[in-house]
Amino acid sequence: MWEEYPDVYGVRRSNRSRQEPSRFTINDEGHSESESESPKRRSSRQVRKIHRGKWKREGSRDDDEDDVEDQGSSGESEQEVKQVRSRRLSSRRAATKSIPKRSSKPQRPKRRRKTESSEEEEEEEEDETPKRQTKRRAAKNVSYKEDDDFETDSDDLIEMTGEGAEEQQNNSETIEKVLEKRIGKKGATGASTTVYSMEANGDPSADFDPEKEEGEVQYLVKWKGWSYIHSTWESEDSLQQQKVKGIKKLENFKKKEEDINSWLEKVTPEDVEYFNCQQELAAELNKQYQIVERVIAVKTNKSPNPGTEFPVHNRKSSSNEPEYLCKWMGLPYAECSWEDEALISKKFQYCIDSFNNRNNSKAMPTRDCKVLKQRPRFVALKNQPSYIGGENLELRDYQLEGLNWLAHSWCKNNSVILADEMGLGKTIQTISFLCYLFYQHQLYGPFMIVVPLSTLTSWQREFEIWAPEVNVVVYIGDQLSRNAIREYEWIHSQTKRLKFNVLITTYEILLKDKAVLGSINWAFLGVDEAHRLKNDDSLLYKTLIDFKSNHRLLITGTPLQNSLKELWSLLQFIMPEKFESWEDFEEDHGKGRENGYQCLHKVLEPFLLRRVKKDVEKSLPAKVEQILRVEMSALQKQYYK
Repeated sequence: MWEEYPDVYGVRRSNRSRQEPSRFTINDEGHSESESESPKRRSSRQVRKIHRGKWKREGSRDDDEDDVEDQGSSGESEQEVKQVRSRRLSSRRAATKSIPKRSSKPQRPKRRRKTESSEEEEEEEEDETPKRQTKRRAAKNVSYKEDDDFETDSDDLIEMTGEGAEEQQNNSETIEKVLEKRIGKKGATGASTTVYSMEANGDPSADFDPEKEEGEVQYLVKWKGWSYIHSTWESEDSLQQQKVKGIKKLENFKKKEEDINSWLEKVTPEDVEYFNCQQELAAELNKQYQIVERVIAVKTNKSPNPGTEFPVHNRKSSSNEPEYLCKWMGLPYAECSWEDEALISKKFQYCIDSFNNRNNSKAMPTRDCKVLKQRPRFVALKNQPSYIGGENLELRDYQLEGLNWLAHSWCKNNSVILADEMGLGKTIQTISFLCYLFYQHQLYGPFMIVVPLSTLTSWQREFEIWAPEVNVVVYIGDQLSRNAIREYEWIHSQTKRLKFNVLITTYEILLKDKAVLGSINWAFLGVDEAHRLKNDDSLLYKTLIDFKSNHRLLITGTPLQNSLKELWSLLQFIMPEKFESWEDFEEDHGKGRENGYQCLHKVLEPFLLRRVKKDVEKSLPAKVEQILRVEMSALQKQYYK
């Protein structure tokens, strides 16, 4: 039946295949003509109406054909339609994200007319006008997004990498800091103006007379990656010739100089004098930064690279001359740098010798020391030992007495409080006691002394004077500095034993690295300005009391400040077994005034030594108190009001 009337039953597969080429040819021609036109004509309403009319006529013809196809198509044709629909949806999503190319526009109506069903075509016809208007408007916007056709090729990547490598190979130096300014001789710049070069060959600008000769403005430049000893005088022309980096630092220095000069014209002579003193102090610090304080490592070309990264100067010499890692005076360990032996040995040979002596020394801390397990019998020191201070330094009588008291307490296994008045030399007595343990009983540490930052330099200086052979490490600085100390100054790489004998640190660093410091069994733990431990609830108290130590010493000039509870906190810190309960201590010594204090003195006698200047130092003149009345300054009056 359907064979006789194919038009009625809608089976026209052969007719559809013959009609499609003619429809597509007309549609392509229309689009090719529209693309050949100018953008203005394509965006006009007349052109859109013409195309819309063609698409509608063709679409209505396709709808009839698609209806016929849907009614008589097999399962395979349905699968093909679904695949085409999925491709159409993906093309729509891509069109909403980015602006399509004009060459791909004619293909979209062809695929839609060929594959869409009649229901979807009717929906598109209803919304045809607004959709095409929005597409035309979107075409006017400019997109800066790179197309997939313009992806970076591998050859381009190789070229870019080559340019980056050339920049890295650029060995131009970088200005880190501008230190000073002067009027110097023209051309007297560069490597010939370093400190060691001028000491060897003389200052090239020494014979310069600014009144007779025309000079140039020169700047003392600290270079990045080089120590202060390599700082050079440079002019603006020499810096431009070298094509150095960091010229902004020089511009900032010049601007700051202009501001200072304008400020000096307005201020009082007292302010000018204060400013000059500050400038002289800064110049002295810059000279101090050129002095090697300590050599902490050595390497040759054959030795492996160290773990911590410090500036290493690229040298072309293939000799096996060693290089030393130098710690500079006044600078943290993070500012260490590798220097040639030829340069360091000229002025700082003693630092190299001291480094070699420390590495070859047998006086290293060990847990097998006998006196740690069983204290020896006490023998009083009638005279100052030769190992304390040498021949030129002499302890006073009360200081020698204090040393004997500290040694006796140690032999009795009693941790104590040294509470002499300020100025009687508690620091020297403590150092003498450590020397007594070091030389008399071969107890080489490890000793730790926790001090405030204000007295750290004093402790370091007194150790250098009174105990030069004891290896003292100052454990302070930022994270990089502390890592360098633990890498180079902490343990021997071969024996895995501690290098240092004495470690000096501050309260703040102790709290930061309590895990590292608390893992060591200390033979001696000393705390300067120990009245900070008067509160047993403080973080410092709770941290230090958990440290493992064989002997403890508290150094304070004010052991009893406000209450009896503070004294008990100090006693409980040094001897937790004997002063365990505050309630018992208060009951025994706090309530009964007369008997209680007499009993307290007897209890404190083995654990506390307190002396004042008027009792021990007879050579001091009598104390005279004078009151000088002065007027308040203008700033003080302003704050007072």
